[in-house]
Amino acid sequence: GTLIRHVAATRFAIARREVTNAEFSVFLAASGYVPPRTERFVIHGAPTDPVTHVELADARAYSAWAGLRLPTEDEWQIAAAEGLLERATPLVWNLTESEHNDGRTRFHILKGGCEALTSPSDWYVESGPRPPEYAVKLLQCGAGLNRSPRIGFRCAIDLR
Repeated sequence: GTLIRHVAATRFAIARREVTNAEFSVFLAASGYVPPRTERFVIHGAPTDPVTHVELADARAYSAWAGLRLPTEDEWQIAAAEGLLERATPLVWNLTESEHNDGRTRFHILKGGCEALTSPSDWYVESGPRPPEYAVKLLQCGAGLNRSPRIGFRCAIDLR
């Protein structure tokens, strides 16, 4: 069956596209940001490609520096369902500000899907574009293990 849940939504704006390598590089140069753990922390690809190999802490640091924040999973879903989001290529999962703790593990929610994989990835999950209501729980592993070429992010902001 389908589960429908109602959420209180406040006014927000969300970026049409993911943060790019060029934008993230400006942040790194201007802020001097260095993650506490640097394993798998690399910038690669074209300047206009979505930045990848970022963890939740890296995305939060960029967002705060820019005066923004990450969208919640619900905000991402609302915007995607309304056709307000553009998906850059390569297609990457989007981090959200929806972090949870079930008492044993910490995880956060990814939305959107990634490029279709022809072979298994370093973390096994369905690939290809996903509908707005689809979500993936990504365990918080530490030591750079959440950094992936398949994960990026976009920013949001509260509106008055």
